[in-house]
Amino acid sequence: MSISRTAVAVLVTLVASVSVGSVGSAQERLEVFTTIDAFTGIVEVDATVSGFGRVRNVTPIPPLLFDFTWAGPTPLAGGRFIVWGPLLAPGLVVFDRRTRAILQTGYRGSGASTDLIADPVRPLLFVRGDTAITMIDARDLSPRVVYQLATGETITAVAPASEAGLIFVGVSDFRGGPASHRIDVVDLVTGATVRQLPRPDYTASLEASSDGNRLWALTRVLFSIGNLFALDPQTGANLGAAPFLSPAFSVDRARNLVLVTDYFGEYLRALDGDTLAERWRTRVDLPVSLRGHRSATQALEGRWMTGAYGVHMEERGDGVCQDVSIAAISPDGSRRDVVDLQRAIGRSGVGCWAFGVTERSPFPPAGFAATVTGDTVALSWRDPGDVTEFELEFGFAPGQRVGALRLGAAPAITFPGVPPGTYYLRVKAVNEVGASPASNEIRVNVR
Repeated sequence: MSISRTAVAVLVTLVASVSVGSVGSAQERLEVFTTIDAFTGIVEVDATVSGFGRVRNVTPIPPLLFDFTWAGPTPLAGGRFIVWGPLLAPGLVVFDRRTRAILQTGYRGSGASTDLIADPVRPLLFVRGDTAITMIDARDLSPRVVYQLATGETITAVAPASEAGLIFVGVSDFRGGPASHRIDVVDLVTGATVRQLPRPDYTASLEASSDGNRLWALTRVLFSIGNLFALDPQTGANLGAAPFLSPAFSVDRARNLVLVTDYFGEYLRALDGDTLAERWRTRVDLPVSLRGHRSATQALEGRWMTGAYGVHMEERGDGVCQDVSIAAISPDGSRRDVVDLQRAIGRSGVGCWAFGVTERSPFPPAGFAATVTGDTVALSWRDPGDVTEFELEFGFAPGQRVGALRLGAAPAITFPGVPPGTYYLRVKAVNEVGASPASNEIRVNVR
């Protein structure tokens, strides 16, 4: 892509104090899929967050699917895509928030034994079966088997680390005698096992950092009772441990926190990602909650809000939905705000189910650099993912902003005919939620 000499001259010389097409700072918002009563289907609720801890504009969106699901919904990278597997429709269903389009992959899982695992940084979905893992790219809906067991062993957990080109796979062998357990480290392109990490216990759930340098494993002893371990991804050695009384956990990779809830969903805890030592805990259910009823809380990290969220659901003893709510948590663990979603949605009935998704503006572009050839300036940077377009900021002194220009979605651009001078440039990534923080600033001299 190129811009004419005239356009550049106008931008540089005539906007000394004007901001062109400016976008705001990093943002995020919450969406919660809910099911209240068996026949209401899945309803998406947009809960916009303005400044940390204030949840507002809770508005129901028309139902996406009137059907039970065998898997999901599962959010993919950046919150753009949601994937789930309906019982009565063929294949997985992909919902694109930008276009509001509902797509179908044609891929069908194997019922209750199938899990959907989302890549945290790319729109990739990993479908775990008992003996195979299939990867689906949400952008073109193309499925590809990336791992296959042929020995009668069982896949128990999957954690992608796509930036490292790896997936971590929990494997157990229950055939005859004492069961054996391990974690296979698999090349994402070839499907070859790079190394094996022996484990003493059944691995019920795995999480990994996208660069493959951190690994967390939940081992199951009885139902939801087990232990959570921080592991060395090279050797499988335990680096930290914590007792665990919850069916799942999530990882806030930006702040190296592991978020867990207690068995009844009453408290949300933040653990240090290296040692699993507790940093804080806070109560996330509503004060009206009654003990002894079915209760659960999903831990959901915030990227830009530097806190966390708890999506809570609770049923009465007779199965009637008692509570679906969001709690916003400060970085120190104090509860900032609670919103009653059930009342906002205006639904009641038998059964509660809710799953929260964080939609985010992108990470800042990295590696911003320039090449100057005569009066032509070529700019390039790394695409952080989940981007609809980029914005270039420019000024004549460090940190100064005298204008901005929308560039499109390509992570490179060339400006011919740039007038002589010294320019200070930064680039931001933008999606439907908002803009990222600025990249590194570069100085460009044109003679």
